[in-house]
This record gives sequence, structure tokens and C-alpha cells, in this order.
Amino acid sequence: MPKFVKGLSFLLLALTVGALSFSIPAQSAPRMGDEQASSEMVARGELVKVDAASQTFTIKQAGDEQVQFQYTASTKVEGSQNGVQGLSSETGTSVTVHYREQSGHKIATKIVKSNG
Repeated sequence: MPKFVKGLSFLLLALTVGALSFSIPAQSAPRMGDEQASSEMVARGELVKVDAASQTFTIKQAGDEQVQFQYTASTKVEGSQNGVQGLSSETGTSVTVHYREQSGHKIATKIVKSNG
């Protein structure tokens, strides 16, 4: 094959690869809100205890498995007038905990007290 044809073939190949790299869309980085929503989990159980000093609370799930969560000032609480601290006098109450995992800890984003 003459050098001209080899050079032309190489040039066409390079242009094709270059064109393909522009036509493949790059993955966009997840937005903060999307990431939180996709990684949020839910746990249900009976409230066992609230420890205000360490900002943690524990629930007992089916099978008597106890799970500890951390809460923050931004943790939303539905069904309790005084936030998480108000739940400390309501042990035995059924709760649903929305949380995310961060550095090996379960961080509660919302706690919903059941009415029943």
C-alpha cells in the first residue's frame, strides 16, 4: 500500500475517533440533592432510647435487632412537639426513620412517630 494511502487511512481513523469522543456524552456529576435522595434509606421499629448527650437514639426492629442512629439539629421530627428530645419520654412508640449512611454512621434526616 502506498504511503499516501496509509497516511490518509490513519488521518481518517484519527478523525473518526475524535468525532466519536465528542458525540459520547460525559456523565454529569450528581447534584447534592439527587445524591441524598438516592442514598436515603428507611428503617421502622420501636423507640428504645434517646441519648441527648451523644445525640443518638436506638430503635428495635423486627427480630429484636437494635439499630442506633445519630441525629442533628436539622433532623426533622413529625408527631412530636419537642423534636427528638421530646421522643425521649415516648419509648416504646413506633417510629419510621429516614436516614443516610455517612462515614459508617446512620444519620437520621427525618423521624416520623406513628399515631397508633
